[in-house]
Amino acid sequence: MDLKLVTLFAAFAFVVVQTSEATLFLVSFNCCTEVSHHVPRRLLRKVLKFEIQKDDGVCNIPAVILHVKHKKLCVSSHNKTVKKWMKRNRITNHRRNGNLHSGKKRNTKRKNQIVVKQ
Repeated sequence: MDLKLVTLFAAFAFVVVQTSEATLFLVSFNCCTEVSHHVPRRLLRKVLKFEIQKDDGVCNIPAVILHVKHKKLCVSSHNKTVKKWMKRNRITNHRRNGNLHSGKKRNTKRKNQIVVKQ
């Protein structure tokens, strides 16, 4: 009876170790491997949000990740245009709706709006 219990415990320990090792190695990180040094200003107007990738830890290249529609673009964090743009948009980075660009405001009034005068 003791031999069955020891075998069962050893099998259970083996399964636990194998599954924990598999989950450790399946974790993947999305790091920029290359960065662009030139960014058109027109592209910066379309950015929805940005993230800063540091070179300490898992990723070894400092970069700014720009989220444009369904794409992620990696840009050099040393680019002066991007630094200036990030400084202006740092406060609005956490906003969820709309663009980060704070240019002209859109006219939100409807053209066929009915006005009732009293």
